[in-house]
Amino acid sequence: GGQGLNICWRDVHALIQLTSMAKRNEVSYNQIPKLYKRKRIIDIYALGIFTDLTVRLFSNDNIALIFIRRIVFSMLRNSKYLRIKIMKVMTYGLSIL
Repeated sequence: GGQGLNICWRDVHALIQLTSMAKRNEVSYNQIPKLYKRKRIIDIYALGIFTDLTVRLFSNDNIALIFIRRIVFSMLRNSKYLRIKIMKVMTYGLSIL
């Protein structure tokens, strides 16, 4: 589904948590928008920055960026831990770190 779908599910999860808190009278319903923004803003901006940097890194023929791509792919090819960690961040967001 891609990052848009992943971030959508993280948004839904956050909203479910906040509405559950409101049902238990831990927060008021009026606080949900502010709390949602506070809870999700870092993940949303981080995804935007990561996506922008990825597009810039992989969509041009700049010799310096080609060199960086080779290093990154080499690191990913040789590190199962790094591949798993990246997939978890892409799926679950920065909260997994």
